[in-house]
Amino acid sequence: MENKLPPPDTEHRAIIDSGKEGYNIIVNAVAGSGKTTTGFHFANEINNDILMITYNKSLQYDVENNIQKYGITNISPYTYHALAGIIYNECNTDIHMDNIIKYNTPPKSIISQSIIIIDETQDQSELYYKFIKKLLKDANKKFQLIIMGDVNQVVYKVKGADSRFLSFADEIWKEYGQFKHLHMSTSYRLTKQVAFFINKVMLGKNRITAIKDGPPVDYIIINVYNIFDTTIKPILDSKKYRPDDIFILAPSVKGNDSPIKKIERSLVEYNIKNPKNKYPIYFPSNDDFGGSSHERKGKIAFDTFNSSKGRERKLVLLLSFDSSYYKYNGKDESKSICPDLFYVAASRAKEKLIVFHHYKHDYLPFLKTQNLYNNNIKIITNNPLEITDIKEKEYINTSPTKLVEYLTNDFSIYYDKVRDSVFNIINKKEELITLPSYIEKDGLVENVSSINGLIIPAMYQARCNNGTVSSIFKEIKSKIAEEDNSILNKELAKIKGKCNKIEEFCHLYAVYYSWREKINHKLIQIGKFDWLKNHENDVEKCINRLGSFIKDTTDLHFEIKISSEIDDNYEKINKWIKHHLGENFGNYVITAYIDVIKNLDTIELKCVNELKPEHELQLILYYWIYSICYPKCDKLRFILFNLCTNEIKELDISKKDLLNEIICKLLLSKKEKNLLSDEDFIQKCLKFNPDKIETVNRMKEISDNYILLQIKLLLEEHHLDYQNNDSKENLLAKFRPLKF
Repeated sequence: MENKLPPPDTEHRAIIDSGKEGYNIIVNAVAGSGKTTTGFHFANEINNDILMITYNKSLQYDVENNIQKYGITNISPYTYHALAGIIYNECNTDIHMDNIIKYNTPPKSIISQSIIIIDETQDQSELYYKFIKKLLKDANKKFQLIIMGDVNQVVYKVKGADSRFLSFADEIWKEYGQFKHLHMSTSYRLTKQVAFFINKVMLGKNRITAIKDGPPVDYIIINVYNIFDTTIKPILDSKKYRPDDIFILAPSVKGNDSPIKKIERSLVEYNIKNPKNKYPIYFPSNDDFGGSSHERKGKIAFDTFNSSKGRERKLVLLLSFDSSYYKYNGKDESKSICPDLFYVAASRAKEKLIVFHHYKHDYLPFLKTQNLYNNNIKIITNNPLEITDIKEKEYINTSPTKLVEYLTNDFSIYYDKVRDSVFNIINKKEELITLPSYIEKDGLVENVSSINGLIIPAMYQARCNNGTVSSIFKEIKSKIAEEDNSILNKELAKIKGKCNKIEEFCHLYAVYYSWREKINHKLIQIGKFDWLKNHENDVEKCINRLGSFIKDTTDLHFEIKISSEIDDNYEKINKWIKHHLGENFGNYVITAYIDVIKNLDTIELKCVNELKPEHELQLILYYWIYSICYPKCDKLRFILFNLCTNEIKELDISKKDLLNEIICKLLLSKKEKNLLSDEDFIQKCLKFNPDKIETVNRMKEISDNYILLQIKLLLEEHHLDYQNNDSKENLLAKFRPLKF
């Protein structure tokens, strides 16, 4: 039986009727106002088919599920990339999309729909705008455009998102006719109390109207390391909320000593002590990992502000609601305006919002603190304010994994052009070995892919030690002994230092993963460590692949920590950064773990379906740290090895200038860029023409060919070898050292 859509309100009706009359529409909609529902009503009242473009797969799946739920038959939802793949060529990445635009790829088919809804347009980037412009031009017919979003919910600025693709849509799409500007200002998700807090305290303007009543927002001034005992435990004991009613949100889930990880560990202990009132946990592996809905199902969700977008829960607990945000996360953001990420996080709450302010930090500078004293807000002072100046961190603590999160479109496109020049293929892809990434227990799903990546080298290491794992066990035990973690010690005691079976390896490395990441839930929630038991042949193949490559097992080391914090390496790294990127760029401490070091080989192992640019960039970053801290590393080999496909790549460290260029561009891409003025932004959008781009690119190719011919002549003149089929980047790398 089909469900019935909630009736449209007057704002919904204005959009539906304007759409039925054929108008182009710009809809600026607040959080929880029913954009999708409005689109469904519009679809139900017309006979035409509608193409809906969503920002990502998660949003596409949500629309598909609701289409089925409400029996909608004339809406087809696609992501930008999925649509590009259907109309043009395979398009799994921004690089593929850029090539479609750059070479003005002719369409394989034409869009059949004449009505297009572009959702979440505030997160559109220049690349996605250009793609839509080409898509519509290639169709060569009249379209009705309905452009939706929320100018206050930009979550992908780090990837080039710009809310002006929504707010100036009438200017940049004016060739398709006039637009109506309509609004959806009533939130059916938020309570009046949460709406008041967002409007009056955070934004300083009346943006959201709410119609349902609820409890006051709790503004708690507290030692954030005591949150679990003082606030969360009483909520759990009350049994008022189910696990999947609760969000715990922070700007980042990284940092071993962070409050969010302290809460996670306390919650695991609570679950062990209260088996009849357990609250299973979802905790992402990094800030860039949104995770899937089935991983979150039935669990308290720990998430970043970013990854909470598009989701909602009854109770939201919001951390870092104080001035520390600007010291650790939003260093480049304006302090006078509420960052979109705070608006996004606070507007996830369907019923109750609790925000936590650490007692040693000042208020968020954009807050209208005079409006806190109101019946809609309950101020709870667990610790009196003792504001101390937060010294600007002398350095940015990061890792290669962190640095390759959220690659910008521009950097991804640049790197795609040079990646083949810095890697040599040692072994091409072979048979794909698929290991289980997810396991299910008691209706809950756990992701074990990160643990798989630890187990295979550990089993190989044990074989190198005559089949014993005693040295590995002792090493892990000594690391855990340095910390007071009774959970890990109890789990280690169950293993007793023996790993004769694959289940015991899974158990041991689930313990090790928990120690390294400083989170315990996965270890406890997995329960049975037998997910590889029926895949021993596949595991054996992976181990044999590693053994065939390494061969000689003397002087073999696993999981080696490298850090720019050791000795004077910190100064060396930052001297390099200042020299290449300027005195004011910032100081970095970069910590990483190398999977395997064998004599002169530094090997990064992956257990994935295919190697991605992020994996290559991690290895380049390892080389970069080595090259600065240990200058004699020019004798080392840096290897990227995917055990699941037997694909092996070696970094060409003779391309030092090009590798330095990649590092510079990667680090620069992490800095916030100066935005174009509104006028320049509009003009840049209007000037884009796919046909002209193709002509310009062809002229550039002719020019490049001439330049390369001159480079070849210069190389010959200096008696330097080259191959006629050398890529442009290879020739340039040989050309760079020449002095004139």
